[in-house]
Amino acid sequence: MKNKTKISIKYNLLKAGFIYVFAMAILMTITFIIAFIHPSNTVLININVLGEMYLEFILVSFAIPLIIASMIITKKNVLPKMKEGGL
Repeated sequence: MKNKTKISIKYNLLKAGFIYVFAMAILMTITFIIAFIHPSNTVLININVLGEMYLEFILVSFAIPLIIASMIITKKNVLPKMKEGGL
């Protein structure tokens, strides 16, 4: 595999991982705010209203390795450049 293609795959994997982590952070924040505002301080989350439970399970199953891969790529490639002042 060419070096440019490897870099492109790593970059896209890294970007997808960060987007997923950011989206999950937003979702958790919104859930907390709704529970905080609600009089009973609770939120009920139903994961199968539209029959999407299995699709979401598959997405989460792929997301966890994606997040781990993004963290590894960041540690190997991005953090050393930041220490050198390259980013």
